[in-house]
Amino acid sequence: MMHGLSSALCTAAVLLTFAVFAGCSIKERRENCPCIVIVTCDEPVHMRLDCPQAGLLIEEELPRGLPVRFEMPRLQFFYTFFSDCGAFFDGQGCYIPPGSESPPLRLMCGSAFAAGESVSLPVELRKSYCVLSLDVHSIAEPSTSPLPSVTVSGNVCGWEWSGALRKGPFRVEKVPEDGKCTICVPRQDDDSLLLSLELGGVRRTFALGELLASDGYDWSAPDLGDVSLYVDCALTIMELTISRFPESVQEEITVF
Repeated sequence: MMHGLSSALCTAAVLLTFAVFAGCSIKERRENCPCIVIVTCDEPVHMRLDCPQAGLLIEEELPRGLPVRFEMPRLQFFYTFFSDCGAFFDGQGCYIPPGSESPPLRLMCGSAFAAGESVSLPVELRKSYCVLSLDVHSIAEPSTSPLPSVTVSGNVCGWEWSGALRKGPFRVEKVPEDGKCTICVPRQDDDSLLLSLELGGVRRTFALGELLASDGYDWSAPDLGDVSLYVDCALTIMELTISRFPESVQEEITVF
């Protein structure tokens, strides 16, 4: 099952409001005057406004609070807003190197037409990552049995400036402490995500993406849910609990 970036995630329309700004003389033709793009956000964001037809690119770090105004030609433009990703930003967007977890990224992307005197662009970031919480145990000898290392791997390594997913290897390995660990995974565009357990040179791999898909997990949802996994190494049983954002719905699957 293939999932594109959700149309609900990439907002394609904006609320239009009209006002007269002093950027043009009243004697000039209004259609030749720039449109004022008014951006409002409730938290600090990294913003990118791109108008390819005019060769215009605006990239800013915006604080929360008062609206920020930008002049834009009366053409179609594309916008992307990222939450803070720290060192994960590079020249192409947000990149997750192998061995690193996904940052807790929330974003909004889409396009709009700079028509009229002004365009209002309220920022509503959407949760674009999934937290896998793993509880790994050996029921046979829970206090003495060694626990396996856990590896999650996939084919998405970040986001382009457009908001599109970046294709590339994603791989995180952890050794659970007291049987527990969490791994933050970026939004996926297919069901290829894998979960591997390794102990004493023996490796067992589960098709985690297919397991999630069979339980109705939707990687194209506007806000991604988190997932809890219970693994019994002695019986080779995996139980799955999905918490769908913003509400939690618990379900269990057993895989032998």
